[in-house]
Amino acid sequence: MSLVNQIFSKTGRYLIVFALVMPSLTWAVQSGIVMPEKAYIYADPERSSPIGFVRRGKKLKLSSIAKNKGSVYATIVSGKVAYISVSDVNTEMEDLESERLVAERFQKVATKKTTSSYSVGAFQYSSIISQKASNGPTQDKDTVNWIGAGIKGEIILAPRLDLQILLQGMQARNEELETWRTFGVGGAVGYRLVDFERFRIRLLGELQIIPFATYELEGAYRIRGYGASFAGGLDTTIKFTHHWGLEIMALYQYIGLGGFDPPENQIYESPSYMGLRLGANLTYLF
Repeated sequence: MSLVNQIFSKTGRYLIVFALVMPSLTWAVQSGIVMPEKAYIYADPERSSPIGFVRRGKKLKLSSIAKNKGSVYATIVSGKVAYISVSDVNTEMEDLESERLVAERFQKVATKKTTSSYSVGAFQYSSIISQKASNGPTQDKDTVNWIGAGIKGEIILAPRLDLQILLQGMQARNEELETWRTFGVGGAVGYRLVDFERFRIRLLGELQIIPFATYELEGAYRIRGYGASFAGGLDTTIKFTHHWGLEIMALYQYIGLGGFDPPENQIYESPSYMGLRLGANLTYLF
């Protein structure tokens, strides 16, 4: 066999192998686009270990064959193999009218999950007292500094509205041996101005009923009353893990008290307080 024939014979064999391999290479990878607002990426085909998420409109390179009984596609994230749910992407080869995919996508949109959280924290409230007459040593427009603690239950609703239930207790004491205490129960509404996976800023409006309030002048008397509180401001939440986070808040608060019954020969005018409340909560999300 001549040298020319040998060359053409080898070239022909290479062309045949190339022709057989190329279709499999071509169809081993397909393009896909993320459909929901947020689609999770998993480390395993069983989807037991989420490692991150991608936003709507993100284009991905996907395996042409779905894994795990047709439920996930393989993809590459940061140089490693990862998996995404079939129902979260549209691909160039799938039937867009597939009844199963349409049903799954509609269910994801129609049944957005609500998430709940509990928080416990402390705060400092620097207020200016307003009263018509002197109640003990404290005068009108004097500063009253409070410290407090509270617990909060929260339901996070879609798209940006949050509802809260609050329990708070506060105490203030000055050098003249005056002590104020309040216990309040109420609710709040939060609107998320910034809403990322691990960072959130909200506008808050808060209303509390104060069924229990006391004023004590040490060595003289102690009286009880009641009142209400209004507050508005901002809070910021930073998530450290999937469940735990830190919430920092700054609110401008008004407290009005009344219903006090002073002892004979004593006058006690119902006071109000207004000022800035700063606090931090440890939050558990589930």
